[in-house]
Amino acid sequence: MRLKNMDRRILVICYMGMNRSKYLADYLTGLGFKADCAGILPETKNLATQEKIDQSDILIFVMPRIKEKFLKQYKINKQEIITLDVEDRLDILCPEKDSHTPSEAKEVYEAKVYPKLIQQITEHISSL
Repeated sequence: MRLKNMDRRILVICYMGMNRSKYLADYLTGLGFKADCAGILPETKNLATQEKIDQSDILIFVMPRIKEKFLKQYKINKQEIITLDVEDRLDILCPEKDSHTPSEAKEVYEAKVYPKLIQQITEHISSL
């Protein structure tokens, strides 16, 4: 399958730039896209920078509320914006359980979060 423009640079954005955005950036890279990830919370080690944003052609937000916060903090120019709606908070995904071990959290992400990311981005891949 030859897609429209595999040379376009994609930046996937979530809160910390370590879970949803990293997974999706890795997935897109595996398909042949030039993808990176970043977070918007100041405490992340993978913080979005204006330079990363300026070098991107497409910005993918994993949640609408992340896009809203991002737009208050950063300037965008010509970038195409794609907004997904994929929750990863364990208290929402598994309200019946108060806490999760790292391996339990990973199981939840693999069962509920990552498949939803793939499903939602698949709807946009032909336009990338």
